[in-house]
Amino acid sequence: MPTVNFTPSLDGAAWRNAPDGEDWATIIAGAGTDVDHTTNYAAVGIHSDSITDKWDVLYRSILLYDISSFPTTVTAASLSLWLVKYDDIVITPDFCLYEATPAADDDLVAADYGAIGSVEWSNILAYADLVDSDWNTWALNSTGIAAVNTALGGDGILRLGLRNANYDVAASAPDWGSPNFSGINFWAVEKSGYEPMLTLSYAAALKPQVIMIKGRS
Repeated sequence: MPTVNFTPSLDGAAWRNAPDGEDWATIIAGAGTDVDHTTNYAAVGIHSDSITDKWDVLYRSILLYDISSFPTTVTAASLSLWLVKYDDIVITPDFCLYEATPAADDDLVAADYGAIGSVEWSNILAYADLVDSDWNTWALNSTGIAAVNTALGGDGILRLGLRNANYDVAASAPDWGSPNFSGINFWAVEKSGYEPMLTLSYAAALKPQVIMIKGRS
Protein backbone atom coordinates (compact mmCIF):
# COMPACT_ATOMS: atom_id res chain seq x y z
CA MET A 1 0.00 0.00 0.00
CA PRO A 2 1.60 3.32 -1.06
CA THR A 3 2.30 5.85 1.70
CA VAL A 4 3.15 9.55 2.00
CA ASN A 5 4.83 11.08 5.06
CA PHE A 6 4.18 14.55 6.47
CA THR A 7 5.86 16.60 9.19
CA PRO A 8 3.95 19.23 11.19
CA SER A 9 3.38 22.75 9.99
CA LEU A 10 3.03 23.61 13.69
CA ASP A 11 3.21 21.70 16.97
CA GLY A 12 3.57 22.41 20.65
CA ALA A 13 2.16 22.04 24.14
CA ALA A 14 -0.47 23.97 26.07
CA TRP A 15 -0.89 23.51 29.79
CA ARG A 16 -2.56 24.66 32.97
CA ASN A 17 -0.17 25.75 35.70
CA ALA A 18 -1.57 25.93 39.24
CA PRO A 19 1.33 26.89 41.55
CA ASP A 20 -0.79 26.46 44.70
CA GLY A 21 -2.18 23.11 43.59
CA GLU A 22 -5.70 22.24 42.45
CA ASP A 23 -7.99 19.26 42.73
CA TRP A 24 -8.25 17.06 39.67
CA ALA A 25 -11.63 18.29 38.45
CA THR A 26 -10.41 21.88 38.49
CA ILE A 27 -7.14 21.35 36.68
CA ILE A 28 -8.67 19.32 33.84
CA ALA A 29 -11.59 21.72 33.31
CA GLY A 30 -9.82 25.03 33.94
CA ALA A 31 -8.41 27.38 31.32
CA GLY A 32 -4.91 27.01 29.95
CA THR A 33 -2.28 29.31 31.38
CA ASP A 34 0.80 28.66 29.23
CA VAL A 35 1.85 27.52 25.76
CA ASP A 36 5.07 26.73 23.90
CA HIS A 37 5.46 25.94 20.21
CA THR A 38 9.01 27.15 19.59
CA THR A 39 11.23 24.74 21.53
CA ASN A 40 12.20 21.39 20.06
CA TYR A 41 10.11 19.21 22.35
CA ALA A 42 6.58 19.06 23.74
CA ALA A 43 5.00 17.30 26.70
CA VAL A 44 1.85 15.41 27.58
CA GLY A 45 1.42 14.48 31.21
CA ILE A 46 0.77 15.28 34.84
CA HIS A 47 2.77 16.97 37.58
CA SER A 48 1.72 16.45 41.19
CA ASP A 49 1.80 19.19 43.82
CA SER A 50 3.48 19.03 47.24
CA ILE A 51 0.01 19.08 48.85
CA THR A 52 -1.66 15.68 49.06
CA ASP A 53 -4.27 15.07 46.32
CA LYS A 54 -3.42 18.33 44.55
CA TRP A 55 -1.95 18.82 41.09
CA ASP A 56 -0.01 21.76 39.78
CA VAL A 57 0.50 21.16 36.02
CA LEU A 58 -1.38 19.27 33.31
CA TYR A 59 0.11 19.19 29.80
CA ARG A 60 -1.63 18.57 26.46
CA SER A 61 -0.16 18.82 22.95
CA ILE A 62 -1.38 19.83 19.50
CA LEU A 63 0.03 18.92 16.08
CA LEU A 64 -1.07 20.47 12.78
CA TYR A 65 -0.34 18.97 9.38
CA ASP A 66 -0.85 20.49 5.94
CA ILE A 67 -1.94 17.44 3.94
CA SER A 68 -3.47 19.36 1.03
CA SER A 69 -1.00 17.81 -1.41
CA PHE A 70 -2.16 14.25 -0.68
CA PRO A 71 -3.41 12.87 -4.00
CA THR A 72 -6.39 10.70 -3.08
CA THR A 73 -8.56 9.14 -0.39
CA VAL A 74 -6.76 8.00 2.75
CA THR A 75 -7.25 4.34 3.69
CA ALA A 76 -4.94 4.18 6.73
CA ALA A 77 -3.04 6.68 8.85
CA SER A 78 -0.62 6.74 11.76
CA LEU A 79 1.36 9.19 13.88
CA SER A 80 4.89 8.37 15.06
CA LEU A 81 6.66 10.27 17.85
CA TRP A 82 10.19 9.88 19.19
CA LEU A 83 9.64 10.14 22.91
CA VAL A 84 10.96 9.70 26.41
CA LYS A 85 8.57 8.40 29.05
CA TYR A 86 8.43 9.12 32.77
CA ASP A 87 6.36 7.69 35.60
CA ASP A 88 7.80 9.17 38.76
CA ILE A 89 4.34 9.44 40.35
CA VAL A 90 3.79 5.72 39.54
CA ILE A 91 0.38 6.08 37.87
CA THR A 92 1.08 4.45 34.44
CA PRO A 93 -0.56 7.12 32.24
CA ASP A 94 -1.68 6.19 28.74
CA PHE A 95 -2.12 8.36 25.64
CA CYS A 96 -4.47 8.79 22.69
CA LEU A 97 -5.08 11.10 19.72
CA TYR A 98 -8.13 13.35 19.56
CA GLU A 99 -9.50 16.21 17.49
CA ALA A 100 -7.89 19.60 18.09
CA THR A 101 -9.55 22.92 17.26
CA PRO A 102 -6.90 25.58 17.96
CA ALA A 103 -7.78 29.23 17.49
CA ALA A 104 -5.37 29.56 14.56
CA ASP A 105 -3.35 27.37 12.21
CA ASP A 106 -0.15 29.41 12.43
CA ASP A 107 0.06 29.94 16.19
CA LEU A 108 -0.85 28.24 19.44
CA VAL A 109 -2.21 30.08 22.48
CA ALA A 110 -2.80 29.07 26.10
CA ALA A 111 -6.55 28.83 25.47
CA ASP A 112 -5.89 25.93 23.07
CA TYR A 113 -5.42 23.82 26.20
CA GLY A 114 -9.21 23.54 26.17
CA ALA A 115 -9.42 22.93 22.42
CA ILE A 116 -8.77 19.18 22.36
CA GLY A 117 -11.70 16.79 22.21
CA SER A 118 -12.43 13.51 23.97
CA VAL A 119 -13.53 11.21 21.11
CA GLU A 120 -10.76 8.73 20.36
CA TRP A 121 -9.13 9.12 16.95
CA SER A 122 -6.60 6.33 17.50
CA ASN A 123 -5.67 3.37 19.63
CA ILE A 124 -4.65 4.12 23.21
CA LEU A 125 -1.00 3.41 23.89
CA ALA A 126 -0.55 2.05 27.41
CA TYR A 127 2.43 3.23 29.41
CA ALA A 128 3.89 -0.27 29.49
CA ASP A 129 3.75 -0.46 25.68
CA LEU A 130 5.64 2.79 25.13
CA VAL A 131 9.24 2.25 24.06
CA ASP A 132 11.45 4.69 25.94
CA SER A 133 13.86 6.87 23.93
CA ASP A 134 12.52 5.58 20.61
CA TRP A 135 9.78 5.93 18.05
CA ASN A 136 6.21 5.07 19.09
CA THR A 137 3.25 4.88 16.74
CA TRP A 138 -0.47 5.49 17.10
CA ALA A 139 -2.74 4.04 14.40
CA LEU A 140 -5.74 6.19 13.57
CA ASN A 141 -9.07 4.41 13.90
CA SER A 142 -12.05 4.73 11.54
CA THR A 143 -13.09 8.02 13.18
CA GLY A 144 -9.60 9.42 12.78
CA ILE A 145 -9.31 8.29 9.17
CA ALA A 146 -12.68 9.86 8.38
CA ALA A 147 -11.39 13.10 9.93
CA VAL A 148 -8.30 12.96 7.70
CA ASN A 149 -10.47 12.62 4.61
CA THR A 150 -12.72 15.43 5.82
CA ALA A 151 -9.64 17.64 6.13
CA LEU A 152 -8.59 16.69 2.61
CA GLY A 153 -12.02 17.73 1.36
CA GLY A 154 -11.82 21.01 3.27
CA ASP A 155 -8.88 23.30 3.96
CA GLY A 156 -6.28 20.53 3.89
CA ILE A 157 -5.18 20.99 7.53
CA LEU A 158 -5.31 18.01 9.88
CA ARG A 159 -5.45 19.12 13.51
CA LEU A 160 -4.47 16.47 16.07
CA GLY A 161 -4.53 16.65 19.85
CA LEU A 162 -2.62 14.34 22.18
CA ARG A 163 -3.89 13.84 25.73
CA ASN A 164 -3.57 11.45 28.61
CA ALA A 165 -6.55 9.10 28.31
CA ASN A 166 -6.98 7.25 31.59
CA TYR A 167 -6.96 10.33 33.88
CA ASP A 168 -7.32 13.55 31.87
CA VAL A 169 -9.94 12.46 29.34
CA ALA A 170 -11.57 10.01 31.75
CA ALA A 171 -11.87 12.77 34.39
CA SER A 172 -10.57 10.27 36.93
CA ALA A 173 -8.04 11.50 39.48
CA PRO A 174 -4.77 9.56 39.67
CA ASP A 175 -3.41 8.31 42.95
CA TRP A 176 -1.39 11.20 44.30
CA GLY A 177 2.35 10.92 44.85
CA SER A 178 4.97 13.38 46.08
CA PRO A 179 5.78 16.22 43.66
CA ASN A 180 6.83 14.64 40.40
CA PHE A 181 5.98 14.09 36.71
CA SER A 182 4.36 11.22 34.86
CA GLY A 183 3.99 11.51 31.10
CA ILE A 184 5.97 11.85 27.90
CA ASN A 185 8.25 14.35 26.23
CA PHE A 186 8.50 14.04 22.45
CA TRP A 187 10.66 15.71 19.86
CA ALA A 188 8.82 18.45 17.97
CA VAL A 189 9.12 19.69 14.40
CA GLU A 190 12.10 21.86 15.38
CA LYS A 191 14.21 18.72 16.04
CA SER A 192 15.62 17.84 12.63
CA GLY A 193 15.49 14.13 11.87
CA TYR A 194 13.04 13.43 14.70
CA GLU A 195 10.00 15.40 13.57
CA PRO A 196 6.58 13.92 14.48
CA MET A 197 5.73 11.82 11.43
CA LEU A 198 2.21 11.48 10.01
CA THR A 199 1.98 8.61 7.54
CA LEU A 200 -1.00 8.43 5.19
CA SER A 201 -1.74 5.36 3.08
CA TYR A 202 -3.90 4.93 0.00
CA ALA A 203 -4.97 2.12 -2.28
CA ALA A 204 -2.73 1.55 -5.28
CA ALA A 205 -4.41 1.99 -8.65
CA LEU A 206 -5.03 -1.25 -10.46
CA LYS A 207 -2.93 -1.70 -13.58
CA PRO A 208 -4.96 -2.52 -16.67
CA GLN A 209 -4.39 -5.99 -18.02
CA VAL A 210 -4.13 -6.79 -21.69
CA ILE A 211 -5.88 -10.02 -22.64
CA MET A 212 -4.85 -11.59 -25.92
CA ILE A 213 -7.55 -13.56 -27.71
CA LYS A 214 -6.45 -15.81 -30.54
CA GLY A 215 -8.64 -15.73 -33.59
CA ARG A 216 -9.71 -18.89 -35.29
CA SER A 217 -7.96 -19.78 -38.50
